[in-house]
Formats: sequence, C-alpha cells, structure tokens
Amino acid sequence: MEERLQSNYKLPKCLLNFYALQLLSAVNTLHKRNLYHGHIRSSNVLLTSLDFLILADFASYKPTYLN
Repeated sequence: MEERLQSNYKLPKCLLNFYALQLLSAVNTLHKRNLYHGHIRSSNVLLTSLDFLILADFASYKPTYLN
C-alpha cells in the first residue's frame, strides 16, 4: 500500500472505498476477538494482485486505559 500511495497514480474513489471497507472490516474482526494491531500504517497494509488488503506486522498490543 505504501508504494501505491507514494506513486503519482491517483487511485479511483471506488478503489479507495474498497480499501477502507476492507481495513475497517479487518480491524472490527480483530477487536471482536480482543486482538489489537497497535500500529496500523501504510507499510503494514499489503495488497494482493486482486486489490485485496492484508493487515500485517502484528505485535502483542493491549490498549491501556487511563482515568
């Protein structure tokens, strides 16, 4: 994803929406299983040749809540 974002190629809005939907769905699925990524960034988002998104580079991260 990082390489695609850094290129001068402008992504169509429908493709950006597709990526956003996949990313939100992945995060939602993780949170339902009490898993947290902790560091989502473009270099941790991989794309397949069919433009499916893969979330990579998981760390054991647990959110801390401060009062």
